[in-house]
Amino acid sequence: MRIIIFLLFIVPATLAEAQDVTAHFPTENTTNRRVEKKKKNAPKARNIRYITKNKGQGLLYGNPCMVEQTRRMGFEYVIQTPGLPGTLKPWKRYWENFKTSAVLTLTKSPFWKTILNGRVKNCRKKSGDLVG
Repeated sequence: MRIIIFLLFIVPATLAEAQDVTAHFPTENTTNRRVEKKKKNAPKARNIRYITKNKGQGLLYGNPCMVEQTRRMGFEYVIQTPGLPGTLKPWKRYWENFKTSAVLTLTKSPFWKTILNGRVKNCRKKSGDLVG
């Protein structure tokens, strides 16, 4: 009789407790991956510099592949028609382009323009703009 009472009351109670295993798991994140939400682990902000051009010949302006490649290098091309209000004066444009070229030469490579021309050629092949 005691065994039957034991089996009826105590065994089902222990089985019910054993099924709730998730209550014993830790609640905090135990992975050793970075937490992107913290300020120190956030991706670094990039300062995009600009190279101003009068004409858009050979720039593939608007081509997503080209925009991505120039941003990877750290700059973008800007087309400004001379004589319109709000455009840079020629000496100011030259000075800004010189500073951007100097920064690219020091940070990327002295051959940054050659490297970019190779990437432009690949972008032209991908988009079908390359003739010949």
